[in-house]
Amino acid sequence: MKVGLLHYLVATSVLLASACAPDGPRQLPFPTFDARAPFPELSGPTGNEKGESEGTPGNSNYEKAIAESMEAGEEEDEAGGGEAQTVKRQDVPLAGTLVSSVPLEFDEWQWSSQGNVTIITHREPGASQPDALVYVEGFSPLIRMFPSVEIRRFQQTVDPNLVPSLALPGLTDGLMGELSEQTGVDVGRLSEVLTRAASHTMGMGLNYRSGEDTFTGWQWVGHNEARVELRLGRTEGAWSSRPIYDRDISSALSQVTEQVSGLSGMQTRYNEVLGEQASRKASGWPAWMLLGSAVVERDRGLHIAMVCKTTPTCPVAGELSELLANIRPADAATVDVLRDHGSKTSLPDFAKEQGLPFVEGDQLLQPAEIGEQLRKALGE
Repeated sequence: MKVGLLHYLVATSVLLASACAPDGPRQLPFPTFDARAPFPELSGPTGNEKGESEGTPGNSNYEKAIAESMEAGEEEDEAGGGEAQTVKRQDVPLAGTLVSSVPLEFDEWQWSSQGNVTIITHREPGASQPDALVYVEGFSPLIRMFPSVEIRRFQQTVDPNLVPSLALPGLTDGLMGELSEQTGVDVGRLSEVLTRAASHTMGMGLNYRSGEDTFTGWQWVGHNEARVELRLGRTEGAWSSRPIYDRDISSALSQVTEQVSGLSGMQTRYNEVLGEQASRKASGWPAWMLLGSAVVERDRGLHIAMVCKTTPTCPVAGELSELLANIRPADAATVDVLRDHGSKTSLPDFAKEQGLPFVEGDQLLQPAEIGEQLRKALGE
């Protein structure tokens, strides 16, 4: 009797649920993006529940001291009848597609934007090196047909340790084998050179290298208030003051450029970087990288990477969190106006000042076109 009653109740509840539900599967709401979650520095006592890395205390003495200081400041404002000061912010164009903002402190926050790339830096007044850097790059045409390849291409652009090798579409075994025979460069090295030809950093990254097995995966996903979809992951590693390069690439580039004239611009810039950075003092710091994408529509969006020193914690985690929270769509006219407010230094020169390897867009080979250019070069 009890079993029969139980079956009846279950069947009735299923029928009621199906009668009330709309046609088709129920759509779950897309999560809301918590812009503080990717930053352990901003986590509270339950940090691991908010995306904090394991082993990082959620309520350190350092964080307690900051909180107590802020509370004391608020009490003084209330006692004096004053109002809490609001940090003024400046809008920044992000790769010609979206905009966000950083604090309006020109001696600390600087940026430059050109074409589909924006670079933002923070440094303490008088410091020779930035303690935080944001690199933004618009999606390439690969995003439409080969989205996974496009994501990996960007990962290799900012941190070669994440994606040591990458096969671009159209680079068939037969094509690579023939080019290898004509240039005397082995296929593995050829693939590396051609991939670098599609990267603004020429495959050198942002002078940051992640540690092995530190990538969290795409742990933080959701819409911000402007309905921009953010997807981010994080690594831990080391950040150098100058490019980490492979001198063998220069030799391989010379050999390949004889067959593929489109590589000449990259070869020239690569050799320039070797000379520019040779005299730059080498320093290194522990750091983390937050990387991922911001998407308005399926193929309209951008890649983003943030690097910050952890000595002992990122000093501008709150400001970087606000940057993510404030990402929003913008029209072309707005972007053009904002670009006039950035650094008066061109983007390539601005990158050089930060010690970053960088090549302009007109010197790059488009990833989706490299295979076709090779066929033409080989007379196929």
